[in-house]
Amino acid sequence: MGTRNRRAWFLVALCAMIVSCHPAAPVGAPTAAIEARTTPPPTAPLATVTPRIASPTPPPSSVASSATPVPPTVAPTDTRPPAAPPSPTAIPGNAYEGWGEYRNDAYGFAFRYPLGWEIEEDQPPSTMVGHGLWVRDPALPQVGLQVGWRREGEDQRITPTGLAAGEIVTRGSVLLLGEELQRDVLVALDKDMEVLYGCTSAVRRGDIDLFLRLHCACSPTDETTLSAEAQATADQIVASFRRAGAP
Repeated sequence: MGTRNRRAWFLVALCAMIVSCHPAAPVGAPTAAIEARTTPPPTAPLATVTPRIASPTPPPSSVASSATPVPPTVAPTDTRPPAAPPSPTAIPGNAYEGWGEYRNDAYGFAFRYPLGWEIEEDQPPSTMVGHGLWVRDPALPQVGLQVGWRREGEDQRITPTGLAAGEIVTRGSVLLLGEELQRDVLVALDKDMEVLYGCTSAVRRGDIDLFLRLHCACSPTDETTLSAEAQATADQIVASFRRAGAP
């Protein structure tokens, strides 16, 4: 054998030794196991979850709300008593300077009236003869202050049998023989028609009864009614009453 053949034989023997040290994988064997040892398992992607926000469900109408109801605001009630009307102011004596005086000694009273005014005592067929009179301003004959009187227990009518239509409104008071007397006004069509001192009843002072009213013999549609000046003068006459003469 030549040198070249011996070298070839040596290389073949060397290759055989190397192959014997690394056995080949069996034919047809799957490669998945080998790849599993060298390749890490794939990471599964994380699922994206969209959060859901639950809407509050309103309570059914049949179920009462747990919230405490707020009571309605109520304005405080004024428990104070109503203010009393102002007391009448006494008229000073010098306010009657120059006035005349009517005096009835039989029934024991007197009063003052403006200078120039007239006293008209009731005459027949009046049923108040000896028990009534009118005080008038000659410039306004349709307006007059009626005065009626009787002794306590005396059978005598001194009040009118009726009044004109209208509404009676209380407007202050006056002093009569030292005592307060309510002042009522008969109003028709927004016009003052009468002033009733003590309304429609007679007023007792001591042992006599008195009836006093300022009357206008006119219609609510007329231009002439009770002026504020006429009412102020009548108030002053009523306040001038005093006891006089024999009881």
